[in-house]
Amino acid sequence: MSGPRPKIKFGILCEDIRREDNGKLIILGMYGRNIEISQFPATLAITVLLAMHADAPGSSRLEVVAYFNDIELRKASGSVNFDGKGGALLSLPPLPFSIENEGELRFQARLDEGEWSEIWKGPIEKRSS
Repeated sequence: MSGPRPKIKFGILCEDIRREDNGKLIILGMYGRNIEISQFPATLAITVLLAMHADAPGSSRLEVVAYFNDIELRKASGSVNFDGKGGALLSLPPLPFSIENEGELRFQARLDEGEWSEIWKGPIEKRSS
């Protein structure tokens, strides 16, 4: 993409994102500042919704990495197309994780080999009874 590079504004972590026929998104099971698990080990499928902004139409390479306790869990990459100037939302497919214990989950993303943006960070904790 020529000109100013598109930017990642923020990310939302949730269990699922659905698109209605009219184009609206439904966010299910959105995570706030932490993720509570009833027991370990646990399997999670997390979806990421990225909000981005571009100054012009074009295509960019997107990379997203998930870390648990600073160890890379999953990495996804692909391209994202921008129709024009303005905001764009991109829903990533669910990423499955196996979590053995408490710790910190962190997601980072970048466009076109630019700087990494932290899009979500928080603890995974055992739910108190």
